[in-house]
This record gives sequence, structure tokens and C-alpha cells, in this order.
Amino acid sequence: MLAILRQRTKSPSCRLVGIVAVLGTLATGLVLACDTPVYRYAMYRWEPAPYEVYCFHDKPLDEQAGQIQKLIESAGRSEQSPANVLFVPVALNTDPELKKVPPDVRKVWQDSKERQLPSYLVVTPHGQKLYQGALDEALIKSMLDSPVRAEIARLLAEGKAGVMIFLTGSDEAANAVAEKEAKTLIADVAAGKAELYLTPGMSETAEDGQSPAADRLEFGLVKLARADAAEKWLVDSLLSIESDLTSEEFAAQPMVFPVFGRGRALPPFVGKGITRDNLLECVYFLSGACSCTIKDQNPGLDLLFAVDWWSAVEKLASAFGAEEGNEAQLGAVQLFPSLIIPGGLDMAESAQEAGDTPPEPSSAKPVEEPAESAPNAAGTGKRPAVAKEQAAAKMDGPPTAEDKPPEPADKPSPDASPDEPPRAAPPESPPAAQPADAAPADAQPGPQRTDAIGAFPLGIGLCVVLVLLFGATFLMLRPK
Repeated sequence: MLAILRQRTKSPSCRLVGIVAVLGTLATGLVLACDTPVYRYAMYRWEPAPYEVYCFHDKPLDEQAGQIQKLIESAGRSEQSPANVLFVPVALNTDPELKKVPPDVRKVWQDSKERQLPSYLVVTPHGQKLYQGALDEALIKSMLDSPVRAEIARLLAEGKAGVMIFLTGSDEAANAVAEKEAKTLIADVAAGKAELYLTPGMSETAEDGQSPAADRLEFGLVKLARADAAEKWLVDSLLSIESDLTSEEFAAQPMVFPVFGRGRALPPFVGKGITRDNLLECVYFLSGACSCTIKDQNPGLDLLFAVDWWSAVEKLASAFGAEEGNEAQLGAVQLFPSLIIPGGLDMAESAQEAGDTPPEPSSAKPVEEPAESAPNAAGTGKRPAVAKEQAAAKMDGPPTAEDKPPEPADKPSPDASPDEPPRAAPPESPPAAQPADAAPADAQPGPQRTDAIGAFPLGIGLCVVLVLLFGATFLMLRPK
């Protein structure tokens, strides 16, 4: 990087500005990194984007089409196993030029030769066509769920950092070599033979009433045959991640798709690219410290699942102590306001033992902007998945009261803005006098310790930046 700056700048002052910019960027990444690994942050916060089922018609839907609409919409609204799917009716008699649908959907419809109405078009969150034609109840059931997807969801809910989907090719010898590489790496990671990033919480003793966290990361492996009719929707979804995966060049080669979070699949490793080093890079990414970015800034595609992911979130949070990320840097409520913070439980118990009443959470509620319905989203000309993602981004905070676990009485309201510190309710009466030598019942050493912990990495980062800046300045400005 310094060599590039030397070549592209003309004066010492320009070079100095460039060096400061580079080092400042590195220091910012060092200080703002989160303690929570990527795979758990994705499970906690990344809502899967919906698959869109467009229904093209030129008259009111008949009974059969109405039943299909009911099946899809009920699957998306299910409380037990909600699916990330969206039904979008398109009336050709009122919008013959399809000005209200996304351009990629319009192009697929206009390029199609068979237009028997009503007709259905299923696309991924990225806008790739998965299916076009008639739909029935059997097709919808296979689209929403399958045995391999159920196994993937089970492994992720159990706390696996990721699941490797091994998609076989027509070359049996290549399949055997690639499968051995994947299985060996997964076994080595489980046995602790690979050096990985471990968050502080993974080595600490579990708190009272909580199951101990695993000392090592674990990954799962599921095998998927391309010709399996029951898994056609899953195979087609995986191959749509990149445009050239369906070409003849890759038909004979095996592929490995890492899946993590709430069913998000990463681009695959193909053929001879399925090596220990490449797979280990993926493991590093999933187990590494999260940068707390939004989902769309990360690679991958959300797969279609009919799963209650919030139950998996609660199970994972209980196993790892309801972590809140790097509390020393951003604060617990700002990072994960929807999860129980164990420290709040201790504070509540201390207040009760001292005879004090814990402060009640704030009752202020933010003004929520309702997400667009499928017809309204289509009427805006935006992809419904994008509209739903934008609505989810605005509401990227705690879930509804029905979806999240009960919270302690003294925990700040999760509805409060993550940018404002939690406010305690004012006491109703003056506190009773206490002896001078007695420690207050509500003494909270935690925040002071948190500030000290947060100052340490900040100081280290600044020291590193100053040392590097001094050395770089000396090298650039030394007499020739």
C-alpha cells in the first residue's frame, strides 16, 4: 500500500495525507469490530428476503387461483413456520405494459412465448427466474419445504456455525475427492485442529441457569443430488446465485455452498476449488468478528425456508449467554436490544433484595411505518422484496412482543432509539438515608468496568496508528 502511494503521489504532503487516510481506515476497523461472530449476528438480526410469486391475470381470479393465493399468503403469515415468500398479483387488464412491476420481471414475461392466463412466475430475492407456468398445491408444498432444507434448519438451530451443502456433479471421482476435503475440514474444526477466532464469551463460564457454550465451533454437511426431484427448488435456487453455474462447464463438477444464519447461502466452491484452504477461508469469515453491517452488504442469497427462526434465535442466545456484541464499544441495547441482557437480571435481583422497586421501562413507542402490501409494492414499480427489505431496515431493531423472550423489569425499553442511552424512570420518593459506610444497593460497577475495557483497545489502536504514522513520515521525508 505504501509503495502504491509513493508511485501515485507527487509531493510529500500528498503522500502524508494518503498515509493518514489509509491508517485511519485501518484504525477505524480495529476499534469498531464487534465481538459477536458473523454466524450468530446473522441469526440474530438478518431477516431472510422473500421469494416473489407473481400471478399474471386479466380477470378476477377463479377459485383455483384464489386457493393458490391463499396457500402462499398463509405460508408467509404462519406463526409456527413462516416462509419467506410473497404473493404478487399482476392485473394485465389495468396495466398491460407492466409499468408497475420490476424491469427484470417485465422482461421475463415479455420474452415468454406461452402466456396462458393465469400464469405464475417465481423469482429469487435477486430477481432470477426459478419457475414459470401453472402452480398447484403439490408444487407449492415442494417449493416451501423439503427434507434437505429441514435438515439444514435443524443443524443451524442447534448452533452449528454453518452447514456445507455438497451438491454432487456427474463426475464421481471429483465428487469423492471434494467430499473428502469437506468432511476432513469439518472434522478438524470440530476437533480444534484449526486456529479460529473465538469470542470472549466462548471461553467464559456459562452463567447460572444457562447451558454452557461450546468450546469449539461445529459445522454440518448435507449431501444433495442434482437430479433429486424432491429438492428441485433448492437446487435451482442454489444454482441461481451466479449466472454461469447452470452452464455445461460446471455440470460435471461438484459444488459446496456454505449456509449460515437464517438460511443464507454463500457463492459456491466448485470442482478443484474445493480445497482445505478455500473452505477454511469461509470458516474464518463465519467465525470471525462481525462488522455489524446490513445484510445486503454481504455476499450470498437467502434460501426459501418455512422455519420459525425466532425459536432458533432464543435457543442460540440462551446457549451463548444472550450476548450483546461488544458492549464496551457500542453498548448492549444499541447492538442487540431484542435479547435479554444477563447483567440486567443481576441488577433487578439486587434491587429486590435491597427492598427497592426497579425502574419501569419507558412506555414511549416510536411511530412505526407499516410495510407495503404486495399490491402496493408492485404499484410503486419496486421489487416487493426490496420494499420489504427497506421496511425491515427501518425497523431493524427489536422484534414484536410476541416474538421475543420476556425481558427483566429494569431493562431499557427495546423500542427506544438505539442512538439514545436508556433512561431510568424518576423515583417517586426520595431514597432513604443510608449509613456512610454502607454501599448503595443499586451500585453498578459494571458500566465503569465497561468504560475501562473500551478505553484499552481504543488506546492501543491510537498508539499503533501514531507509531505507523511516525515511521511512514520518517521514510517519506528522509533526505535523499
